[in-house]
Amino acid sequence: MSPSYTPNKIPTPRLLTTLGTFAILAVASKAWILESDLTLHNRTQSPENASLSSYFQIIIELVNAESTDKSDRSNAYDIPLSGLIPFPPAIMSLIFLRHLPFLVLISICEPVLAQTAGTPIFEQSGAAVKKFQDEMIQKALVVREKVPAINKAEIDKQILAPLPEPIKLPTALTKELSPEDIAEHARKSNLRVGYCYKCMNCEKWHINLAGGYSIAPNVIATCDHILATKTKMRDGFIVAIDHTGNIACGVAILARNATMDVAIIKLAGAKFAPVPLNADVEQGSLSYCFSYPLKQQGYFSAGIINRFYWHNRYQDQDKKTIDALSYLRLNYSNDWAPGSSGSPLFDSAGNVTGHVSTISGLSGGKDKSTMITLHEGIPARAVQALVAALDKPQEIARLATFSDIIAKNPVTTDKPSKENPEIEEMPKTEENPEGGE
Repeated sequence: MSPSYTPNKIPTPRLLTTLGTFAILAVASKAWILESDLTLHNRTQSPENASLSSYFQIIIELVNAESTDKSDRSNAYDIPLSGLIPFPPAIMSLIFLRHLPFLVLISICEPVLAQTAGTPIFEQSGAAVKKFQDEMIQKALVVREKVPAINKAEIDKQILAPLPEPIKLPTALTKELSPEDIAEHARKSNLRVGYCYKCMNCEKWHINLAGGYSIAPNVIATCDHILATKTKMRDGFIVAIDHTGNIACGVAILARNATMDVAIIKLAGAKFAPVPLNADVEQGSLSYCFSYPLKQQGYFSAGIINRFYWHNRYQDQDKKTIDALSYLRLNYSNDWAPGSSGSPLFDSAGNVTGHVSTISGLSGGKDKSTMITLHEGIPARAVQALVAALDKPQEIARLATFSDIIAKNPVTTDKPSKENPEIEEMPKTEENPEGGE
């Protein structure tokens, strides 16, 4: 469930306003039918001195005069109603008071005409986000007691020595979807993934979420820098939350690779529908992203794959190996920011072509202003390769160790340079993607 997702509701004041409008129009149409120069019967006062009660009496008599013969009522009133706007009888007959059930139906439907019934409206207030976080913390703590969730100490052990087990990936989808259908599919497939934890400074539980996606029953993929967070905590456990608010907790680290920026985590407590991976994409392929960048709730964007390239740490390994594949990257033109990491990127059929990893701005000119922003994604092919190695425990252990060696002792610098100015790892700004405490 999104922290700010709210179902469409019928606002009572708006309903009453709409009904009142129809009632006024109905009376106006009745007055038009009766004549524009109607006057109150046997009234001695002039129209100018008529009281408000006289007008109410007119309304009552108009409503009750449906069966009165026009010849009998032509001189029945002496108060002019020329201020009421005349409307064509054919239209007014549809909104007359006797059609009240029809008017009520129109009034109920009218408030949601701004969007389809299934389109969510996201609340952007800090209070709404805080309420969501508090609710998810309480639900996560309940789920934690029901499943064998691993704590932070055990997570740290498994980061260095994962516990792989084979999984089966779903078959890629082939039917093209409309952008509207992809938006709904992306919203339902995106998971909020991160830690529920106790910080070093207080006894309260906190929650810190980014993105992820299900790749098999009870198994998700996300960024390694989300799993291997630098946030200091006394206790904590991994959580994944879907769009309806269902929560699962991490029970095992199946595989991870820091260079690839991929982590595969086993869950328990809730079942999420897996989404297929598709590595058969090319430069210019359409791309869609649903995420929560910089606390912006439920942000959906369309773009393309800008390019494929090798990370600047690539050391000319055999490109057919998983070691080389760890350095393969894609640039997307979709919008994302800190808070989006791990979120899936979809093709036009709803398959995942990669996931969000980093963002960097390239500056230039005398004022050093940002000239282009690069959005770096991890290709689905890399995730597929890591999944294919899950039946090889020694290989998974080597990849985890290899990742740490590269991360701690990089052969080339990660600092921006004239040759490689684009490197600005999102982990440096992703530590608290929700503005965590």
